[in-house]
Amino acid sequence: AALDEESGDVGQAEVLTQLARVEGLRDEFDAGDALLDRAAALGGAAPLVEMRVALERGRLRRSSGDAEAAMPLFLEAYELAMAEAEAFIAVDAAHMLAIAAGDFAARLAWTERGIELAQASSDPEVNGWLGSLYNNAGWDRPMPFLKTDKDLWDKIIRINLYGPLNTHHAIAPLMVEHGGGRIIN
Repeated sequence: AALDEESGDVGQAEVLTQLARVEGLRDEFDAGDALLDRAAALGGAAPLVEMRVALERGRLRRSSGDAEAAMPLFLEAYELAMAEAEAFIAVDAAHMLAIAAGDFAARLAWTERGIELAQASSDPEVNGWLGSLYNNAGWDRPMPFLKTDKDLWDKIIRINLYGPLNTHHAIAPLMVEHGGGRIIN
C-alpha cells in the first residue's frame, strides 16, 4: 500500500528499501536483494536512494552472517549520508558499523561517532538513536575473574551503569514532550 501511495520514483525506491529490510528480517535475503536492485534502478543516482540501498544491503549481508561483506556497505551509506547531511541515516549506518565491526575498538569508535552525531542533532528522530547507541556501548570483557583489576571493574560499572542513565536522561525529555512512552532494554 505504501508503495502505491508514492508518486515519485525516489519515494517508491525508498519504500522498496524498507520492504527489502522486512525480507531480511524474514531471512529472505535473495528477495531483499531483488527489491534493492529494483530500488537502485528506480532511484537512479539520487543520493537518498543510494545511501538507503547501501545501508539495507549491508543489513542483508550482516543478517545472513556475512558481517565482513556488510562493513563496506555500511561505510558507503555513512559517507553518503554525511556528504548529504542526512543525520538520521548517518547515525543508523554508524550504529550498524558498530554492531558489525570485528573488534572492540572499532565497535566502540563507531558507537561513539553515532552518539556524537545523535547528540548534536536537533531532530527528535535522530535523537531517538541514542538508546540503541548507548546499548551498543554496554559491554564487559570476558576473562577469568582473577585476571581482572579495579580499573576494568570501574570501566565496566561506568559503561553499564551510566549507559542506561544516559539513555534515560536523553530520552525522557522527548517522552515528556510527546506525552509519554516506554524505555525497554
